[in-house]
Amino acid sequence: ADVVVDAIFGVGLNRPITGEALDAVLWFNERQALHMAIDIPSGLDAQTGNWVGGVRGCVSEMTLNLISAKAGCFMNEGKDASGMVTLSELELSVPLSSLGLIGPEDFSHVTELRKYYSHKGTYGKCLIVGGDEGKVGAAILAGRAALRLGAGLVAVELMTPTPVPYDAECPELMISQKPVDLTTFNTIVIGCGLGFTPKAVERLKAVLETKADVIIDADALTIMAEDPEIQRMVLERKGQTVITPHPGEAARILHTDIGTVNADRILSARELALATGAVSVLKGTGTVVSLRSSRAWINPTGSAALATAGTGDVLAGMLGAFFAQGYDMVSATLAAVWLHGESVRARNTGVLASDVITRAAKALEVMRWGADPAEFTDPYDEGEYELEDEN
Repeated sequence: ADVVVDAIFGVGLNRPITGEALDAVLWFNERQALHMAIDIPSGLDAQTGNWVGGVRGCVSEMTLNLISAKAGCFMNEGKDASGMVTLSELELSVPLSSLGLIGPEDFSHVTELRKYYSHKGTYGKCLIVGGDEGKVGAAILAGRAALRLGAGLVAVELMTPTPVPYDAECPELMISQKPVDLTTFNTIVIGCGLGFTPKAVERLKAVLETKADVIIDADALTIMAEDPEIQRMVLERKGQTVITPHPGEAARILHTDIGTVNADRILSARELALATGAVSVLKGTGTVVSLRSSRAWINPTGSAALATAGTGDVLAGMLGAFFAQGYDMVSATLAAVWLHGESVRARNTGVLASDVITRAAKALEVMRWGADPAEFTDPYDEGEYELEDEN
């Protein structure tokens, strides 16, 4: 056959596949043909993206979700098992849910063209605090991302004692190794290469005491996980707060282990938001965004090309950019997460964190001029775009 179709089990499977059904699964996987799953690959937990009971089920190149998107197709082992996922609602009216997939319609304000009557002050001031000895690049990457994705002014406050007068590749960044006036920034990103020194801890506390929007990343999350006072400060903040843990950092915050976090990533993201009062962005295969209210989204974009050093710092900087520009909390967060993943579409390896910055910016540019990124095989390479300016 040219195509083999998996429609053995649906979303209700709650026990490992055994017996004749397992024989059918093995037969399906061994066929030299195009593999397609209906609704969900058989054997996959529709909520968590893990194989039920640890038994590997059907693995497909294409999956057709029916009626609604299945979270498990976008997370953990489900991402590889599902291949390219499409959705058919079967012309049914689907009720609203507290869980959805991030799509461009969720951040439409971000994809609107900028007004000509504006200046750098219109687009906000963002501060990056981090970059201890040996980890200066993390803070620099976050700063470059914040600038490239539209923040009007970006400063980087470095922790390292080694002199760093400016960023030679991005002289637009303002570099300081002395504490800056935190009250002059409407958005602060803290944690990228921050380190764990007493100076870093005190700076984190000072940032949390401001009224600015704060994005807490990397080392700052570890400090928070180990300090109940800082956890209380985060929970009681008046300003908008976003945390961006990977599974290891999430496990430290929730006082559990990575396996438990990934066993149910949606539940873990919701618990993080509830415990901290912040918007939680649980990074990984199928990044999950959750509000304190338990409203959550799964990001369908991204690839293994993001599995390289510095991409998390870039995401933190992108979040800083959109918050600095004054977009609402949900739009700013979902836009950063979706564009971060979209930047590596059609790429599997060979992408550096610094490449993600330019590719994400180009993705946003394409969308702002009314083009669909899906029309391009690899739309964010070094090529130029022939976009018609109707003005």
